[in-house]
Amino acid sequence: MMRKRLYIERLVIAALLLLLLALAPAMAQTVVHKGETTPLTVEQNGYDSYTWELYNDSTVNFATAVGTAVTDGDAQFVGKIDSATVNVLWKEPGTYFFKVRALNASGCTMNLKIGIVKVLNSIPTAIVVADQAVCEGAKIELGVSFTGTAPWSFSYTDGTTI
Repeated sequence: MMRKRLYIERLVIAALLLLLLALAPAMAQTVVHKGETTPLTVEQNGYDSYTWELYNDSTVNFATAVGTAVTDGDAQFVGKIDSATVNVLWKEPGTYFFKVRALNASGCTMNLKIGIVKVLNSIPTAIVVADQAVCEGAKIELGVSFTGTAPWSFSYTDGTTI
């Protein structure tokens, strides 16, 4: 009886995941940037335990395969990983899939959630550094450091022209 229930549960998960992948282009995806930590959430609804998995490969059978995005170093759970909300640090750009299964004390589930997270490259930043105090009317040399991926471009003004 237990094996039959597990088999049926896996079939339901597989069907839901296939539907998700078929509808993925039309669905709203969570979009984040490399280096950001974002929460993933499922409704708590009285469940006792939660199992989260992150996938970096859309060709696997999500019903039976274990997520590999964390072990491959593409993502990292930050803090608690067994609750209705988990925080994930995204380490590499790409398209990721998540699955959560919530179980009550009897081992029954009625709360599955699957989703897609699109991780983009880091947002570039520029840091302007002055090696001396800036005084009105004085000339000063500034250094600019960029993060992210080249090529960069920037513009500046002295405040009197646009």
